[in-house]
Formats: sequence, structure tokens, C-alpha cells
Amino acid sequence: MPEKCPSCGGPVDVNWKQCPFCGSELQKTGFDVQKTQENSNNTPEETRTQIYSDGQKVKYRINAEKIAIAAVVGVILLVAVAFLTMQNAANYYNEGLNLYNQGKYDEAIAKFDSALEIDPNNKEAYYLKGSSLDKIGRYSEAIASFDKAITIDPNYALAWQNKGLSLYALGRYYEAINCYDKVIEIDPNYALAWQNKGLSLYALGRYSEAIASFDKAITIDPNYALAWQNKGLAQYKLKQFDEAIASFNKAKELGYTG
Repeated sequence: MPEKCPSCGGPVDVNWKQCPFCGSELQKTGFDVQKTQENSNNTPEETRTQIYSDGQKVKYRINAEKIAIAAVVGVILLVAVAFLTMQNAANYYNEGLNLYNQGKYDEAIAKFDSALEIDPNNKEAYYLKGSSLDKIGRYSEAIASFDKAITIDPNYALAWQNKGLSLYALGRYYEAINCYDKVIEIDPNYALAWQNKGLSLYALGRYSEAIASFDKAITIDPNYALAWQNKGLAQYKLKQFDEAIASFNKAKELGYTG
């Protein structure tokens, strides 16, 4: 079927260079465009599909790379925020520690509370908060704070020890002894726990048991002046006067001045 001239519409052959009817150039006109389009339309379906498929692969690969980069950036931001948050908790804790060492217990408590709001698993912050509360006579609150520390670390000997001190201050001697026994279970060579257990036994009038506990402390630390002094008091209660004098003299020799 002959082609038509794009200019006048007359019938022409695709091989002609000029239209015999209107004289228009036929090369590089609509024929070539039309042929190109036809060739494109004649492209095998598999080839076109492959072209489209390859394009989609490139698009998907770019999107996957963007998602991966966004994920990495997100993780970095989360790590940075977590680090800065924990750094703030550490700063509050250190400020509280400095205030505690200065005897500014109310201010120290506020700092430990700020640290614990950020890091509720900081057993040292609970312990020092409890110690601060004990120092200002808020014994029940101190015990609650020590219990928090112990919940985090059941073998936290120092928290058990100071919980015992707060219980002793409230006259809860049996509970205090239980705390000291727990300390001794964790660390049998904890001389202070033996000494404080002896004090609780003394407060209950169990003088012989108190002496045995003071002796344990002295065995661990022969220069423990306070244990010698308290042993003398228990011996005095049992009318062991000579022994009591010997214990008092030893305490004085070691520098006891109470």
C-alpha cells in the first residue's frame, strides 16, 4: 500500500526523495518518524517487558538504598539520644554524690531523684538517696530507698547494711539483725556487719550473743576500737567487770574517744 505525502496527501513511494505532486522533500519527514514508531511497536513483547523490568529494578534499588540510609541515620540518632540521656543521669548522680559528701543531704536527694527519673535501675543512686534520708532522720523513706537498690541487686551488701542501720534507728532490732545476717551471708568478713549485729543484740538484752558478734568483728579486724568498746559494755552488763575493763583499755589504746 503506497504511503501518503505528509504535505499534500498524494500517493508516494517510501523510497522517493521528493513528492511528485507538491515537490516536498520526503526524507527525514513523517515517514521516518512513523517507521520509528512502527519499529518501536514491533519490538518483541519480551524485549519491552525486559526494558520495563530493568527500569523498575533500578527504581526499586534506589528506593531500597534510600530506606537503608534512613534506617542507619535513625539508629545513629537513637544511639546519640540514649547516650546523651544517660550522660545527663550520670551528671545528676555525680552532683548528688558531691552534695552528699558536703553534708547537703536535701539537695543531694533532689539530684539523685533526677538521676533516677532518667535511669531507674541505678542502684547506687537509690543507695545514696537512702543514706541521705537516713542522715536527716527520715528512716522509713530511707528503708524504702534501700529496698529499691536491693530489688535491683539482691546481693548489694552495702544497701542491706544501711537498711539495718535505719531499722535499728526505728527500734526494729530483729529486722535489723536479719539485714546484718544477710550482709554476713554475702560477705562473712564484713566486720561492720558483725559489729552492728552485736549492737542490735545488745539492744535486745542478749549480751552473750552480742559479745560473740563483737568478737567476730574483732577477729576480722583486731584494731576495731568500737567493737572492743561495745564488747566491754556487754561484758559490764553481765558483771564481767575485769573482762570489761580489759576491753575498754584495748579500745582506748586503739584510739577510741567516745
